[in-house]
Amino acid sequence: MFESLERGLGLDIVVGLQSAGHPLLDGLALLLYLVGGFVFYLVLIAFCYWSLDKGLGKRLLIVLFVTGVLVAGLKLGFQRPRPYIAFPDRVSHVIEEGTYGIPSGHTAFALAWWGYLAWHRRSRAGWAAVIVYTAVMGWGRMYIGAHYPQDIVAGVLVALIGLAICTHFPRGVIGLWNRLSFGTRAAVIVLMSIIITVYFGEDHFALVVAGSVPGAALGAAIEAQTVRFSTAGRWGQRLLRFVVGLALLAGFGVLLWLIPIPAGWEVAREVLVYAAIGMGMMLGVPWLGLRLGFFSQAASAESIGRLPVQ
Repeated sequence: MFESLERGLGLDIVVGLQSAGHPLLDGLALLLYLVGGFVFYLVLIAFCYWSLDKGLGKRLLIVLFVTGVLVAGLKLGFQRPRPYIAFPDRVSHVIEEGTYGIPSGHTAFALAWWGYLAWHRRSRAGWAAVIVYTAVMGWGRMYIGAHYPQDIVAGVLVALIGLAICTHFPRGVIGLWNRLSFGTRAAVIVLMSIIITVYFGEDHFALVVAGSVPGAALGAAIEAQTVRFSTAGRWGQRLLRFVVGLALLAGFGVLLWLIPIPAGWEVAREVLVYAAIGMGMMLGVPWLGLRLGFFSQAASAESIGRLPVQ
């Protein structure tokens, strides 16, 4: 089924979009690639968690994780090539993508992440903007030769499933999680990372998910027990908190990648580096920020690692 679409209508649509190429469209498609990736959403979560609303930041992390696992699982399950790989003589590209095609992760994240915010705000105008943005993102992914139309449709379906899970998460399950001891939660998070790594180990994107999100979840749980920072402050303070925090996190990530490792440890190293970055985002930067003075202490303690219901 996929092969006939890839050689037929799907390929024709991609070639047709590229035939209408223009430097401005090239720039827009490249921008969409940059702002639609998994790491960019982690940066947005950092801003929300450090400077806006810690609870919302944690919920958006769950949205990112659920959508990411669904995307990675289906990519590995279908293992379909991207248009520019399958038809290099007919489809051009400007970005080398290291994962399989269907479904489109950029499209799925656009709808799931921003859709969750629209749902959270109960905003019809927000939903309209999300729909337009998702459509433009889908166009951009086809325009640069990274996806077929069916990949975009699959990405939308994945996002809808992820949104359904995250907006109707059983309160009983959340209540059970909140009743677990900190040690049990930590063990579950680590086990979850190991399972994803073993199952999706050949996929770079899955390794980013397997490291960064569990690392961030564990960091947030420890932060709630020990650091307990506040997101309050004037907008200038909040922006400074984000800029300095992001610079510290980027420097920490660079240092981690410079550490030499023995041959054969590449997969473990990638997962551990992203886990450390995730933990640094939720725990390390706030801890250091309190000591350097660009974070402030919360007035009251939070529950240890609890998931906010909404």
